[in-house]
Amino acid sequence: MGWFRRARLRALVVLVVVPTVAAVLPATPAVARDRVPGIDVSFYQRRIDWRAVSKSHVRFAIVRASLGNSYVDTRYRRNVVGASAQGLTVGAYHYAKPGPDARDAKAEARHFLRVARNAPGDVLPVLDIESSGGLSRRQLWRWARRWLTIVREATGLRAMIYSGNYFWQHYMGNTAFFGRKGYPHWVAHWDVRRPDVPGRGWGGRGWTFWQWSAAGRVPGIAGPVDLDWFGGPDLLQGTISSLDVDPAAMGSILGPRLSCGPGERRCGRLANPGTELTLRAEPVAGARLVRWTGACVGAGRSSTCRLDVVGRLAVSAVFAPYWTGGAGIASVAETPSRLDVEACDEGETGCAIATLVGEQLHPRAEELVPILLARSGAVRHRPGPSS
Repeated sequence: MGWFRRARLRALVVLVVVPTVAAVLPATPAVARDRVPGIDVSFYQRRIDWRAVSKSHVRFAIVRASLGNSYVDTRYRRNVVGASAQGLTVGAYHYAKPGPDARDAKAEARHFLRVARNAPGDVLPVLDIESSGGLSRRQLWRWARRWLTIVREATGLRAMIYSGNYFWQHYMGNTAFFGRKGYPHWVAHWDVRRPDVPGRGWGGRGWTFWQWSAAGRVPGIAGPVDLDWFGGPDLLQGTISSLDVDPAAMGSILGPRLSCGPGERRCGRLANPGTELTLRAEPVAGARLVRWTGACVGAGRSSTCRLDVVGRLAVSAVFAPYWTGGAGIASVAETPSRLDVEACDEGETGCAIATLVGEQLHPRAEELVPILLARSGAVRHRPGPSS
C-alpha cells in the first residue's frame, strides 16, 4: 500500500538510527505460532508468478481493487484470478482519497463495490485510509463512517479498516468508535515484535490482520512486497461468511437482511464471521412448520433458529398443511422424490400427499391440498411384479 512513499520514509529513518537498528529489530515478529501468513499487493508489484507464490509460506493475498472514485488498479483482476487459481485466499482493498464534497464517500464506496469481487470465502473488504485529504478529524471520521455504511448496506458486511497508529491518532483522533461497532482492524506497524493498536486497542478488540513488513521478499514477486499475518490459525475467522437459504413450499424464512419466500429460486446473505443471526419460519395460511434443515436442524420445530455464521452455511425448512391422518404429517423432504403413489400402503395418506406434491405440484400446493385429501382415502397398495 503506497510502498514507494513508505520506502522513502523508511530510508530517512534508517539514516538516523542505523547504528542501533541491527541490534533492535528482529527478522520476523515474535510469536508467529497460530497465525496465517500472507501478502498485500497492487499494480506496483507488476507481474506476479502466483504459482511460485503459492509454493511459499503465503496463504492469502489482499489485492488493491480501486483508488478514489474512478481509478481501477490495472492488475486487480489478473491478480485475483491468478491467486485464486493457485488456491490462495484473496481479498480486495480500496485506497481512500477523501474529499470535502458531501457525496465523495458514497461515490468512492460505490466505485469499490463495482470493482471488487467480495465473494464468500474472500478476505473481508478493506478501507485503506492513510490520507486525510485535508479534512478535519470530524470530517474524516464522518467520511469513513459514510463509506463503511454504504458498503454494509450493499453487502451486509462490516469492512475492515487499514491504518497505522500514527495516522489514526493524529488524523482520526484515536477514536475507538469503529472498533466498538465491530469493524475489524488491519494494523500497519513494521519491524516490531508487537504492533501498537490504535483506537485504545481498537475498542478492546485488538487487531485482526497485521502488516508487519513493507520490505518482504516472496518467490514469484520481483522487488519488495508487504507481509501480513492473520491473527489466528484459521482464515475462516477473517473471511466473508455466507448463509444460503433454499426456498421452501408453503412458508417463508425471514431474518436480518433476509426474506426468502415460496417461489424464489434461491436467496441468502453475506456476513462477517461469527455474526449472530435469528431466523424465523413463517408458514402460509393453512400450513405449519414441520422442521428446520441444514445448519438449523437442531432447532427442530421451533419457529426460530439462532446461529453463528462462520464459513458457508445452508438452511431451509419443511412446511406441511394442517392435516393429520393415520401416518401423521408427512413432508416432501421426508419422502423419496420418485416414490410411486400406488406404493403407499392403505391409510398412508400422508405418504400419498407428500409424494404427489413433491413430484408435481410445489408451486400449486395450496390449491391441490383439498384435492389430495379427497383422493387419499382411495389410495391402495398395488403389489409390483416382484411381490
